[in-house]
Amino acid sequence: GFVDTGSTMTMEYSSTLNRIQAIDPVASTNSLAYVSEVRFRDANELYVSANGSDTTGNCSANAPYATIQYAITQAELTATTTNPFVIYISPGIYTENLTFVKGCVALQAPINAQDKNTVTQIVGTINIAVNANADLFNNQVIFSGLQMTSVTDTSVVNHTLLIQDCKLFGTGRQLYVNSTSADQRTYLNNCDISSVWYRDWE
Repeated sequence: GFVDTGSTMTMEYSSTLNRIQAIDPVASTNSLAYVSEVRFRDANELYVSANGSDTTGNCSANAPYATIQYAITQAELTATTTNPFVIYISPGIYTENLTFVKGCVALQAPINAQDKNTVTQIVGTINIAVNANADLFNNQVIFSGLQMTSVTDTSVVNHTLLIQDCKLFGTGRQLYVNSTSADQRTYLNNCDISSVWYRDWE
């Protein structure tokens, strides 16, 4: 799991339940009490594959889109805190720049996407510039099981950024959080990142 250093709660992401959950630190280890949670409830599913098509694909597992940005754009047309989306990305190398403007979207690689030659890699910039759906706990941008060159967060509304089971391999600033929102949380879980820059709030 990971720890939100601004509180006494231990934060844990459950891939089975598809949620971030806070564990009561005084609860016994045999009966942990989940006192709070951030989760995607009944998320819509979109699929992306390097062999897919943005023209003829319908975002299903059998007819996926070809590019991640096209899937993000389609998801954000209707994404809200009560109507989130998960985009499942098949293994492959995707050379494209990504931008999020509304959030409530997760990018998810297969469980085995970090194994040897089976990787899901995004080569390009990823800019999180969320300006809608302000909600610290329910507006989440999530990356899971991916290899990425860089992630930048310049959002202006409250939201949560979760990066788990990922590797950032770009040169320079691999993770740069410069959000000007009143409250923004970044959680890192089981990640390989060598360069992190975080805006210093006064």
